[in-house]
Amino acid sequence: MRIKSAKGNGSTFRVVVPDAEQIAEPVPLEKRIARPKTAGPLPNGRLRVLLADDHEIVRLGLASLLKEMPSVEVVGEASDGREAVDLAYKLRPDVVTMDVSMPVMSGEEATRQVRTNLPDIRIVALSMHQEAETIEKMQLAGAESYVLKTASPEELFAAIRGREPTSS
Repeated sequence: MRIKSAKGNGSTFRVVVPDAEQIAEPVPLEKRIARPKTAGPLPNGRLRVLLADDHEIVRLGLASLLKEMPSVEVVGEASDGREAVDLAYKLRPDVVTMDVSMPVMSGEEATRQVRTNLPDIRIVALSMHQEAETIEKMQLAGAESYVLKTASPEELFAAIRGREPTSS
């Protein structure tokens, strides 16, 4: 829920209720344990990364950028939140770069579902939104870090590795 108010101009209330189709039931614990895990760094020590962004050009740019990182392998790409969740189950990446604003299912809800059902996957929120409220929502949903799309490649690389960026 969002409320915007300006003296003399009234108030605007925005209430968003998730579509029932977007909310998946949590996977029962016994199914989470029984399902074989294929994640974990590859034998060569590379982290497996799933890219989730609704803009193809952004995904292509990220994939190209991450090719420069010898410790990373892009294992999949998702164009909406639902696909991100489905691919996370299927591919079991080590890290998901999750856009905040995506169709079908928001990055926030996709993050919540992945974090709830696949807690070993690290989620890096990647967005153009820099509002504190948006950042907090993604962190509460389970994102380990939040990187702006205007950030340096080094900052993104550090977040994917689960480290703070080094000072220049």
